[in-house]
Amino acid sequence: MELLSSRTRIPVEVDERLIDRDYGELAGKRLVDVETEWGVVDDAPGVEPRQTVLERVRACLDDQIRYVGTGPVVLVSHDIAIRLLLSSIDESLGKPDDIAQRTGCWNVLERVESTWRVERVNQRP
Repeated sequence: MELLSSRTRIPVEVDERLIDRDYGELAGKRLVDVETEWGVVDDAPGVEPRQTVLERVRACLDDQIRYVGTGPVVLVSHDIAIRLLLSSIDESLGKPDDIAQRTGCWNVLERVESTWRVERVNQRP
C-alpha cells in the first residue's frame, strides 16, 4: 500500500471491510483439501458467507461517494470480494467464480447518477 501511496502521492487508508473472506479455522489450508472434504468452500464450517462478504465490500464502495464525491478512488481487495462485487453490479459478467481476476489486475467501475457500472475487468498494464 505504501508503494501505491508514494507513486500517487495520495494517502492510504485501511478499511477493514475490504479484507479477504474469513475462512475461520480453514485459513491456510489448501483449497483442494477443503474441497475434498466439503465439496465447496462455501459449505465448509466457519467460512464467512458470500453474502456477508458482498455486503461489507459494497458498503465500502458506496461510502466512497462521501469521501471523494465525483473524483477517482482506488480500492484494493482480494479476488473473491472483487468477483462478488463485480457480479452483483453487472450480472452479464456471469457467476463470481467465472470472472477472471489475475493477481495484480485492476477493474474500472463508474458511478452514473446513483448506479455503479462495470467499465473494465481484469486489466493489466
